[in-house]
Amino acid sequence: MKFFPVAGEKIKVIITDDHALCRTAIRDLLEKNGDVEVIAEAEHGGKLLELLDCTHADVVTLGISMPVMNGFDTLPPLRRRFPALKVVMLTMHADAGMVRKSLELGANSYITKDSAGDEIYEAVRACHQGWFYLSTVMRDAMAMLKLTTAPTRPSLITRQQLRIINLLSRQRSYSQIAAEMGLSARGVHSIVSRLKHSIGARSEEELVMLAIKKELISEN
Repeated sequence: MKFFPVAGEKIKVIITDDHALCRTAIRDLLEKNGDVEVIAEAEHGGKLLELLDCTHADVVTLGISMPVMNGFDTLPPLRRRFPALKVVMLTMHADAGMVRKSLELGANSYITKDSAGDEIYEAVRACHQGWFYLSTVMRDAMAMLKLTTAPTRPSLITRQQLRIINLLSRQRSYSQIAAEMGLSARGVHSIVSRLKHSIGARSEEELVMLAIKKELISEN
């Protein structure tokens, strides 16, 4: 699913990264689309929190490895003080464990810096519209992990179910998933409904979030 600009809408973004050149590059990538306005930049999490005390943002991008206050240390106070704010982790770390930790601490999306420029923009748009976004590099890595729920280990999910979760993470509609997998849209809806019930997810977005926070494995 593509997230197209909405007429008259400007997404207000704060970029948080300890490298000035990187912040400038991200600003240029986002603002060239016309519906994103970068209202401020921060070199670490502490500065970001200071900025948010005096200005409103819809979305922030947040690095992980930063001096003074890194991304993981920033997320807990960010979530407590600004619960409605959308957070896109934008980092060099293509690591599944860091994805899970970011989501557990309250991030809304995770994307690597080596992603295409359009993908960084798509992540901000998707996040602003209430979707979870995971970069292509990380989707491929996370696809090998297994889905578990506390306190007991669930039944293994099938390759078909795993593929549907992966397609949902790319914001595919039921009709698009059905066409790609040779199923009916009703059949896809039924599979997703059973998956949500089995792991306690209330929505497709929460199903994807749980799948990424946990480990995914498929049956042979």
